[in-house]
Amino acid sequence: MQKKAPNISYNDIKTQNEYIERVKGWYMARNEKPLANIVTFGCQQNENDSERIKGLLNQKRLKSVTETNDKIIRCLTENVEKNLNLEQISKLTGISVTHMKRTFKKHHDGGIIDYFILMKIDEAKKMITETELSFTEISDTLGFSSSAYFSRTFRKKTGLTPSEYLRKVNKIAEDEAGIKKAKEKPKK
Repeated sequence: MQKKAPNISYNDIKTQNEYIERVKGWYMARNEKPLANIVTFGCQQNENDSERIKGLLNQKRLKSVTETNDKIIRCLTENVEKNLNLEQISKLTGISVTHMKRTFKKHHDGGIIDYFILMKIDEAKKMITETELSFTEISDTLGFSSSAYFSRTFRKKTGLTPSEYLRKVNKIAEDEAGIKKAKEKPKK
């Protein structure tokens, strides 16, 4: 008949060595032979192992956080034309709202919705310069609730209204074209 393990609690014992000795004693009584190499966590002989285990756990956590953030960003990128809230993003990614918010903050300065809005503004900048769409059409395409909200948000994030941004981009393009023409003129 096998002996039951004693109820040894680390908290009840004053030192870790005393705990190890009690575990060794229990093992020897049970198996009637000495325990040559008992695994002890936190002892000096295994300090390197403990650090290695902590490092591996941190790598696993970091990988999990990175994968979660990648999944959130992929969802936002694929749905940049929609007006999503946190609950909808949570359903699309399969990640709880709390977990999304917590892990996203570990890699980004702002929240998920702020990041999503910045993605929309970057996309709007491309559309303003590369297409002939009106600001209202761009606003609708990117899922803003109104063109007024789009213009306010654009100005808040860039410091310029969409019209001012377009004028600035056109001016820069004209200046660059003028410089290029000046360089191409043959000298007499």
